[in-house]
Amino acid sequence: MVTNEPMQQQVKQQRQFDSYCKSVLKNEARNIYSETQIQNKRLIVLSALSQEKLNELSMCDIYTVEVYYFHLNDYVVPVEDFLIANAIQSLSERDQLIILSFYFLDMSDTDIAKELEIARGTVYYHKKKALEKIKNYLKEHENE
Repeated sequence: MVTNEPMQQQVKQQRQFDSYCKSVLKNEARNIYSETQIQNKRLIVLSALSQEKLNELSMCDIYTVEVYYFHLNDYVVPVEDFLIANAIQSLSERDQLIILSFYFLDMSDTDIAKELEIARGTVYYHKKKALEKIKNYLKEHENE
């Protein structure tokens, strides 16, 4: 009698291999599903965040092309606003020095007076007049 033992052995091995492959795929699918659930618990949709949280996560690039620099004695003062930079530039050199020192370098009237070797009252007067000029300049060019 002729037997098909080698053939039966081969079929048996194929079925075992198929069973093994199916169990590996099922286990991997289960792992992927559980990892997805864990990620979904941790992830937050950006549209669900408040504006404050979005501001914490975001940043704004500032390019040197958009910054205007004023040179005062030993200081370099950056001004980021185009209109304000032009308004300051329209002032006399002394007024520029006073405004930039007071508002951008946080110097007091007394410190500015010592540096310019003038009276503190003169610094106050020039600062007040320069601010009026800046205000008028900004009103004239507010639509730009």
